[in-house]
Amino acid sequence: MPRQPAPAKTTPHPNSGSTAVYRLKHLTEKEALNVVAAALKVAPSGLRNVEATLMFRPGDITHVRTYPFWRVRVGDRTLYVDQLGTLYDKLLPAIPGD
Repeated sequence: MPRQPAPAKTTPHPNSGSTAVYRLKHLTEKEALNVVAAALKVAPSGLRNVEATLMFRPGDITHVRTYPFWRVRVGDRTLYVDQLGTLYDKLLPAIPGD
């Protein structure tokens, strides 16, 4: 009998407020770099001096540890990409009670 794949881990979507369940899939480093490259209007291969780090810090981007974001440093510039591919140019602190 063929082996069945393990069921996908699911979690409520952290930003939509929806109780619908979705497959938990993180944006890959390559996908995050593509978002940054598009915003900077260069090809992904044209990004130089790049450092990408998957991280979590409660703030305006996310409050959920299972929903980390990418910090992408390109030269002296730092950009952030959430799991939906939204680009941020700064990381604001969380608002108490939010």
